[in-house]
Amino acid sequence: MGYKSAFLAAHIPLFLYPFLHTVSKTRPFEYLRLTSLGVIGALVKTDEQEVINFLLTTEIIPLCLRIMESGSELSKTGKMVLQLSKEPSARLLKHVVRCYLRLSDNLRAREALRQCLPDQLKDNTFAQVLKDDTATKRWLAQLVKNL
Repeated sequence: MGYKSAFLAAHIPLFLYPFLHTVSKTRPFEYLRLTSLGVIGALVKTDEQEVINFLLTTEIIPLCLRIMESGSELSKTGKMVLQLSKEPSARLLKHVVRCYLRLSDNLRAREALRQCLPDQLKDNTFAQVLKDDTATKRWLAQLVKNL
């Protein structure tokens, strides 16, 4: 049994959820939220079906969407997209698009994203930034198609 399987079998990610539920916007709590999201992100990064299935059976999708809506600047990807439209960063945009694309794989998350996906990801705001990045362009097109 690999370390990820053992990690999931022990339900360790569930112990992170109380940290994700904190509503305090002070910097220490924001860093705690981001670190917890980072652990979950590291699990998801490998695209292992076991990990995806585990997370989809939990409340992580609505929880992440709530954090994106109510967190401070550090965790609000919507505001991040707006900021990216003003100060483009292809590397950061790639991560943001990939996050939204992964969320769109889930039915409940897809419904929520239809309501709150930033307009800048639906129009040609980032065409110039993505002109040489075919992977992110493809992911963005797939995201829009999914919704």
